[in-house]
Amino acid sequence: MGVFTHMIIKKNIVVLYDSGKNIGSGHLGRCLNFSKYISKLNSSYNFYFIGKEKSFSKIILNNEYKFIFLKKYNHNNLFNIL
Repeated sequence: MGVFTHMIIKKNIVVLYDSGKNIGSGHLGRCLNFSKYISKLNSSYNFYFIGKEKSFSKIILNNEYKFIFLKKYNHNNLFNIL
């Protein structure tokens, strides 16, 4: 048997959401529930929540996921994750 008999591969899951004071948070809530479910099944996933507003960033960070504030011209952050 080799040294690497069981290798865990870290995977990134990116959630792009558009919610805020005027739009609501239904999509974000469903994505958070999905990420909690997946994390219970397999802890090798990293979740990145990317949004144009910081309205719900505290909720995301409190669930120990990463939040990226997507400004108008900083799409390189997104490309670096992918």
